[in-house]
Amino acid sequence: MITGADSAEGIELVKEVCRRGAERVIMAVTNIDLGQDVALEVRAELNGDVIAEYCDMSSLKSVRDFCTKILESESRIHILINHTTVMWYPLKRTNEGHEWHWGVNHLSHFVFTQLLMPLLLRGTPDARVITLSSSWHSRGKIFWDNPNYLDNAALKHRDSTTINASTSINPTSPENSSSSKSRDHNLQIENDTDSGKPTIRIRYRACEA
Repeated sequence: MITGADSAEGIELVKEVCRRGAERVIMAVTNIDLGQDVALEVRAELNGDVIAEYCDMSSLKSVRDFCTKILESESRIHILINHTTVMWYPLKRTNEGHEWHWGVNHLSHFVFTQLLMPLLLRGTPDARVITLSSSWHSRGKIFWDNPNYLDNAALKHRDSTTINASTSINPTSPENSSSSKSRDHNLQIENDTDSGKPTIRIRYRACEA
C-alpha cells in the first residue's frame, strides 16, 4: 500500500517495489486517471498486480472511505508506505479545517495507519509501516496549543515532519489496534530560544486515531 502514488516519486516507488517482487500493490492516488494509467503501464512492463484507488489525503472523510473499502476487499497488508507529503504551501486548510501541512503530512496518515491496523496485524510478523519525513524534523517543535498554526504559519512544514519522525508504530504488538489509547509518552519541557517561553516536546509510539 502506497499513498501519494501518483506523484513522480510515488510512481517510481510503485515500479521499484514491483521489481523487488511485491505480490500486489495498491496505489492510493488523488488523480485517479493518472493512477490507472500508471497501473496499466506497470502491469504491462513488470507484470505486477497493481491497482489504483482514489484517496484525497487532505480529507479525513476520503481517508476513512478509502480505508473502509480496503478493509472490505483485502485480507492483509504487509507493507504500508505513507508517502504523501506537501511542502512550503501558502497558509491553507484541509477540508476539516486543519492547517495543510499538519493535516496532510501527519493527521491523515495517522488516521490512515490506525484504520488499516487490522490488516497490518494479519500481515505480521513481517508487516511494516514506513512514513516519509524530512531532515527538517530535527529543527521542529510541536505546538500542541496551536497545531493548526493560527499564527506563525512559516513553521508548518518543519513541525509536521517532526511529529512524523517522532512517531513509530509496531504492528506486531497486539495492542496497536485502531482502538488503542494514548501511551508511551515522553515529555520534554524546554525553553524556546526565540521567545524564551516553555515549549513541550512529546514523543510517542502510538495513540488513538
